[in-house]
Amino acid sequence: MRSSYDDLDEFKNAIHEEISVRQMAIDLGIYKKSDFQGSVVKCCFHDDATPSLQIEEDFYRCYAGSCGVKGDGISFVETYYNTGFMEAVRKIADLYHVDISGIKMKFDGKSSQLKKEWELYLHAMQSAPVEAQSLQRDFFPQEIGYDARDRYVVLPLTSKTGMILGFTKRRVDELHEQDPVTGKWKDIRPGFPASKWKHSAIKDSLIAQCHNLYNLHMAGNEIRKSKKAVVCEGPKDAIAFVRIDIRYTVGVCGTSNSNNIWDLILPVEDIYLAMDGDGAGIGTMVKNIIYLTVRHDITHVFALVFPHGKDPYDVLKDMGEGWLRKIYSNPVPALEFAVEHGALEDIAEIYKITPEYNKIAVLRAVCKVKNFSLAEAESWLFSRPELLKSAEGELDEKSKLLAIVRGELDNPSILPDKAKRILKMKYGVIV
Repeated sequence: MRSSYDDLDEFKNAIHEEISVRQMAIDLGIYKKSDFQGSVVKCCFHDDATPSLQIEEDFYRCYAGSCGVKGDGISFVETYYNTGFMEAVRKIADLYHVDISGIKMKFDGKSSQLKKEWELYLHAMQSAPVEAQSLQRDFFPQEIGYDARDRYVVLPLTSKTGMILGFTKRRVDELHEQDPVTGKWKDIRPGFPASKWKHSAIKDSLIAQCHNLYNLHMAGNEIRKSKKAVVCEGPKDAIAFVRIDIRYTVGVCGTSNSNNIWDLILPVEDIYLAMDGDGAGIGTMVKNIIYLTVRHDITHVFALVFPHGKDPYDVLKDMGEGWLRKIYSNPVPALEFAVEHGALEDIAEIYKITPEYNKIAVLRAVCKVKNFSLAEAESWLFSRPELLKSAEGELDEKSKLLAIVRGELDNPSILPDKAKRILKMKYGVIV
C-alpha cells in the first residue's frame, strides 16, 4: 500500500487487495490472534456464546440468525463503529498511516477547519489563567483547550472513531448571576457572554447540536462490551464516573439535548440516567423515562439519585469516590423514580405507550411508591381516563410493527424492513 492516495477508488481497491479483514480487525484491537478458531471467532456485533463470525481475507459474515452481518473490510469498520463510509475510510487511513488529504471527500473542508481550530485552543491553554489550567491538571484526563476571547475552556466533541465534530465550551469564572424569576444567567460585566455553557451550532459543526455527546469516542467500545451506558448532563459529570472506573459514561452537554442522543448509544441492555439532583435534572430524568419507554425495555432503565443540588462531579469532589460508587451501586428502577417525581399525566403517558407485557410493571411501581394495592393503583391511574384515550389505535399499530421487527408476528404484506421504516417515519421509533 502506498503512503498516500489522491483517488478514493484507488484507495478502496488498495484496502480490498492489500489488507485482509482479519488483520484489520486485529490491528484495530477488536480481536487478538488467539481469539480465532481457524477463521471463526465470537461475533463482536452481538452476544455470542459460540463462535459464529467468519472472517476471511476479503469478507466477514456472521452465521447467527439473529445477527447476519456481512461485508468487506470497510463495511466491517462502518458496522463496528456505527459510522458512515467516509469516516470508516479515514479510520483505516489513520490506522495504516496513509495520507488521503488529496481525496476530495465530504466534510474534508469542515473537518480540516475544526482540526486547526482545536490546535489553536490547545496552544492557547499553555498561557491560560491558572483556573483553566487547574481543570486540565486536576480533573480532565483528556486534553482540553482554551478560548481566550470569552474565557471558556474547550472540550472536543468526537465521533466514535475520534473524529472532531464540534466543541462544547464552559465558562472558567463564575462572575455571573441568576435571575430569580426567569432562571437565566446574566454576566455581571457588560460585554461578556452570559452562558455558562456554549455548544457548537449546526453550521459550525459536522453534527447537529442535539447530538452533542462528550466522551463518546472513549465510551463507545466500553458501551459495546458491557452492554451498559451511564448518561450524565455534562463533561465533568461523565469524567467523574470515568474516575471511578465506570468508563461506559457519556455527557449530553445540557438537559435539553438528552432525548436526541439515543441512536448513538443503543442498543444496550441497561441504561443509567445520572442527571443532576436539581429541578431541571429531575424533570429531564422523567422526560427521558417517558421517551425510553418506546425505545427500550423500561424495566432495564434506572435512575441514579443524587443529593439535592448536587451532580456527579460535586459528589466526587465534596463527598469522595466511595459516595459516588454507593450511588451507582444503588440505582432506582426508572418506573419507580417516575412515579415518585412525575405528575399523574407523566405516569399515564408511560402506561399508555408501554407494551402490554410491561404494563403490569408500571402498576407495580405505583403500588410500591405510593403503598397502594393493585386495585388502588388502577383506580388512581384510571381516575382521569382522558389521559389514556388518545393513542389506543396508534399503540395497537406500533405494537404490531414492533412485534413484526422482533419476529414475533408474521405479516406477508409488511416485512421487518418495511416495519422498521414505518416505525421511524410515523412514530419516530428506531429499532
